[in-house]
Amino acid sequence: MSTTNTTNHIGRKISGIRELSRMKQEALTRELGVSQQTVFNIEKSAAIDADLLAQVTEFDLNSQFG
Repeated sequence: MSTTNTTNHIGRKISGIRELSRMKQEALTRELGVSQQTVFNIEKSAAIDADLLAQVTEFDLNSQFG
């Protein structure tokens, strides 16, 4: 039997922050300069590439709202 630790699921955290900011995936793709499939894959992944993670963390979702 396998268990999944959802607490450390980076993709779900990124998705949750985006959703709390009322941002659609499409808007995030424009800001990051990646395809919508890439954002979808990021949000579904438990781990992502370090360079891509750095790009995501550099983007401030709060800058969109104030």
